[in-house]
Amino acid sequence: GFPVPAANINFTTQLGSIFGQQGFNEERYDGSKEASVEAQPGRAKLVLGFPGYTTSGIDIVTNVDTTLANFGSLDFVGFSGADPELHYTVAFPGAQIAAADTGGGLALTTGLYFTLPGNAAAPALFANAWLSACEVVPGVSATVDLAHPLRRDRVFLGQDTDFAPFYFSRAERLGDQVLADIASGELEWLCLTLQIPDAPFVGAGDPPVVGLDGIPGGGNDVPIFGLSFTSTDGVTWTPSASFNFQFALVASEKP
Repeated sequence: GFPVPAANINFTTQLGSIFGQQGFNEERYDGSKEASVEAQPGRAKLVLGFPGYTTSGIDIVTNVDTTLANFGSLDFVGFSGADPELHYTVAFPGAQIAAADTGGGLALTTGLYFTLPGNAAAPALFANAWLSACEVVPGVSATVDLAHPLRRDRVFLGQDTDFAPFYFSRAERLGDQVLADIASGELEWLCLTLQIPDAPFVGAGDPPVVGLDGIPGGGNDVPIFGLSFTSTDGVTWTPSASFNFQFALVASEKP
């Protein structure tokens, strides 16, 4: 269900929430390799639990990373009446990615998608998630190279009213490749894309949906950047004039 609110735990979490200390990105416990800088935050170590037995010494260190998120607060979700196989994509300027490099290189670790199930009795299951090169004119057009993605997950399980992580394999190598292509001018944009499955949807009802930032008619907390697009075939993309889709890229220093 929903992530547990800070107020439901104890005074430590309540105060941490007030001071903004709990806005860290989700990651998995990695045993002795836990550190403040991890290139593979999705790598996990199994922890066994048995009735009446305490497994002690399990400590997790959250990553020091940079989240590239071109959106504001959650205002709506979309789109409940979407066509089967609808694609959502969000573009990230190469200059924004390069600016996250403080001089030691980048590990491009994670794509984040704010997702919700379309049916409360079913998981938010998507057909595909991609990280791809793309060409974008903000608010006008996009061309997304889904045929040659940098990373792809062919069955992507979203979360319930939360950011679902797409952990990229070989994150350091990916960061090196992306920075080199940006520097050479070969890469100007990266796109995070998510595709809803074909009907019938798991659990019937509506397809899974994504978080939307935008208040049509004005008054939104950030501008509509023109970096969010939809497509019914993965080829022809239509810009969203009303919303920023809540997708983010996460990068960290190299360990």
